[in-house]
Amino acid sequence: MDVNIPSSGFTVKPGKVGSTAFLGDPLSHDLVKSLTAVRPAITELWAAWHRSAGALDLLQDLDQLQRLHVINRTSQDLAPIAQLHNLRILSVDSTTTFAVDATNWPLLEELSVAWGRGLRGLEAAQNLKTLRVSYWKDRDLTLLKLVPQLQELWLTMGSVYSLYGIAACTSLAKLSLAYLTKLDDFEPIRTLKNLEWLSIDACKRFTNVKPLAALPQLKSLSLDNLGRIDSLTQLASCKRLKNVFFADRR
Repeated sequence: MDVNIPSSGFTVKPGKVGSTAFLGDPLSHDLVKSLTAVRPAITELWAAWHRSAGALDLLQDLDQLQRLHVINRTSQDLAPIAQLHNLRILSVDSTTTFAVDATNWPLLEELSVAWGRGLRGLEAAQNLKTLRVSYWKDRDLTLLKLVPQLQELWLTMGSVYSLYGIAACTSLAKLSLAYLTKLDDFEPIRTLKNLEWLSIDACKRFTNVKPLAALPQLKSLSLDNLGRIDSLTQLASCKRLKNVFFADRR
């Protein structure tokens, strides 16, 4: 979707089922009242706040929202998002920490957040298919045992040392690992027998493609800005591999 968020006020793009709104600064009672009057009702909201945006709890009046994308550069508390229980997609890019409790969104299918004050309640997100997390703080991925149905996982930055726990995600088809400077145990990747797309970027302790050679469904592979890799010959066992990008930036 072509996203153009206004610097103030809002714009609306009607759809067949629901409308999509693009919301800028500032948030006010009158503005939210206008949003609730839109027909068809707003089911998707893109919002960007770069100065004082008012009381975010006003969004509770948009309880029909199914998809919410937030860019927040203010100091406001994002906790009121927890009241939007019909969300299917939630994406939050914020300078303030945000405590994520997935029990608030039982219908959630896609989640993109920073670790912030933690990830809780993932066991309640049984429809979750895509998970994007920046600044993962656990040492491994044991938490993923709560969401074995995941199909896509994107991890960017953080203090993870091992991919232990990822084996629980037996349906995982897409995996992105980026700027995980402490990660040195990549061995569990070999258990992902349905993985089709893999990107490893700026993970300096990745030095051996042997775990990747055990991926029978792998079709696309990107290896960029890693440690010293002496050979890629073991990838010959990946019979479905068609697209390979490799960059040595040492």
